[in-house]
Amino acid sequence: MFLESSEFNDASARALREGQETVIDTIGDTLLNAFAKIRKPDPRFVEMKERSDRMGENLDLLQKTLLRSNKRTEDLCSDYEELTTSVQGLAEMETDYEQLLSDFASVLEKYTRSMREMTIEDSKWQIEVYDYMSYYHAIKGVLKLRDQKQLDFEELSDYFQTTLEEKERVVRDKKDSSVTNFITDKINEVRGTDASKMKRERILRLDERMRELQEAIEETHKVSTAFSDQVKKEDMFFTRNKSVELFEVLKSYTDGKVKHYSESVNLWREFVHALENTSDSS
Repeated sequence: MFLESSEFNDASARALREGQETVIDTIGDTLLNAFAKIRKPDPRFVEMKERSDRMGENLDLLQKTLLRSNKRTEDLCSDYEELTTSVQGLAEMETDYEQLLSDFASVLEKYTRSMREMTIEDSKWQIEVYDYMSYYHAIKGVLKLRDQKQLDFEELSDYFQTTLEEKERVVRDKKDSSVTNFITDKINEVRGTDASKMKRERILRLDERMRELQEAIEETHKVSTAFSDQVKKEDMFFTRNKSVELFEVLKSYTDGKVKHYSESVNLWREFVHALENTSDSS
């Protein structure tokens, strides 16, 4: 599935630093990206994230409820099985009520078997909920990765704009008021460096940097757009299929409940009638 694919896990946004990053650079980028925020969040993915968070919380609550419910049902089945065994033993000892107790044990056995069958459908529903929880956990990571790709694009665009402004400042020969540039200018004056030559070389370096940045921006934008489109397709596909799958699983789940309780009503009604007939005949 797309959510588990590494096809889109590229590093194009950092192409300019490939082969030159140190451990400190990598840690620095990680820390910066951890606190950086997207300036222009896409409403579609904001809504997708909010919807995923809500569903994740609801499914987590449902999963915990199902675990408790299924555990109690299993305990009840064990208790009924012990009760059935006890009633069967009692029937062997109380010969006067052997038939009545045997009928009661038979009803208990059938009731327990029906309850066991119901727990199978409960388990299927629980597994389905767990699968959906896994999906929503995965989609959070995918949305985070998509945001990172958009953030890479925005950061590269900012870097390009900063470089462009620096070039325009150099072309206009406007002095930068920073302490670093002031000291650099003084050192160059002492060395007798040709200011015009330095200016031309600096403009050439800035042009080359802008060219590389432009290529990186185009590549990053292409990758970011393709990734976003694929995320939207995956979400549409999942949302459409989820409705069908949930309907089928819930139908099977509710059918199991209805079957169990219908059979239980009939079992106990028949036993009560048999008990009443025994009382009348006696």
